[in-house]
Amino acid sequence: MEALKGVRNAIDLTLPFGTTSALSYCFDDGDNFPIFPCLLDLQLGIDYCFGWKLLPYFLENSPVLRYISLYRESETKYTTAIAEGKHKEADDTYGWKPPKQVPECLMGRLKNIEVRNLWRRKAECEVVKYLLENGKALAKMRISFEEDGISDEIDEDTIENFPRASESMILKISD
Repeated sequence: MEALKGVRNAIDLTLPFGTTSALSYCFDDGDNFPIFPCLLDLQLGIDYCFGWKLLPYFLENSPVLRYISLYRESETKYTTAIAEGKHKEADDTYGWKPPKQVPECLMGRLKNIEVRNLWRRKAECEVVKYLLENGKALAKMRISFEEDGISDEIDEDTIENFPRASESMILKISD
């Protein structure tokens, strides 16, 4: 957590899979998660173990956030680790717990969201739905699915039918 506190004044922050996984071990309920008063652009790796656990805290503690890129780790890597006994099966929610209140950034600043490499799982559906339903300032959201994803719990039509807080937002979905 000290590492995050050390970069709390960053304007642009990139945290790959391994980093988000390590940081997720540091806390359970978001206590002492630093505030990022200047953070405009966030790139967050979503790993196969803790997944979405850090996202709600970044949303709650980054009031001026305008762009988020979420990149899901390959499902092939995850299923290989399970098969080799190197990792136990992850919880279906992958750590996603929506914020108690709609974060300030979603109310008026967050303009662009990119979500890449989704596995087509229900937990991902909940994250995307939350962002669409609460992103009042969203101008654009791009979503892509992992080419070799083995699940079919969500699809393009499901996402297209989610309610949107921003009527003018452009939603692009691709494989």
